[in-house]
Amino acid sequence: PSAWGGAMPHRAGTLPIARPFILDFSVGGDRSAVLAVARAGVDVAELLVHEQFHGFQRTRFRDLAGGQFVAPTAIADRVTFAAAAEVERRVLVEALRAPDATARTALLRQYIALRRNRYRGMPAEALRVERGLERIEGTARYVDRRAMVAIEGGSLVERLVAVLAEDLNANGQPFLTAWFRSRSYGTGAAISHFLDLLDPAGWRERTERGEFLDEQLAAALP
Repeated sequence: PSAWGGAMPHRAGTLPIARPFILDFSVGGDRSAVLAVARAGVDVAELLVHEQFHGFQRTRFRDLAGGQFVAPTAIADRVTFAAAAEVERRVLVEALRAPDATARTALLRQYIALRRNRYRGMPAEALRVERGLERIEGTARYVDRRAMVAIEGGSLVERLVAVLAEDLNANGQPFLTAWFRSRSYGTGAAISHFLDLLDPAGWRERTERGEFLDEQLAAALP
């Protein structure tokens, strides 16, 4: 996708698959995400872009082998953790909708400070999981949001806001799945957007090398 400087291949016709999609399908010696279009085209396009970007990550991103699960005992006070993380999400929403660069910078500085304060009581492994999920799932969500704007039009900012506004307690998700993995899609996508504004020439390469998004954001703020 152009959001990362690449392209999305498309091949019309019948594919030899029985399932709705395969994320690791052999195509001419390479592996690719393949979907049979049997539902709304926009939904299929969104999923295809997201999963195809994961395929790109496997070829370009270093250090993808990190853990994606947090130990059940890692977060002692889950209520305080969730409240702090939700405040951070709302600050990111305000930063996305900020009227100018000065207001946006002030809100992002507040976001980084809040996040660092929450990190003080967290185990190192939980920190790595949170940041790693943002680097992988957050960037993929950013790319698919960019693609949907190209396909359907509309505001990238409001699409990112919608992801951040998702109810993480819905659908009966386990606490750690919701507040680590699911939350990472929105926070990682929003931070990717801000890095595109603040450091358009360098953040993608640094992300591929293994640098975490929040650390890049803190360094990029004027």
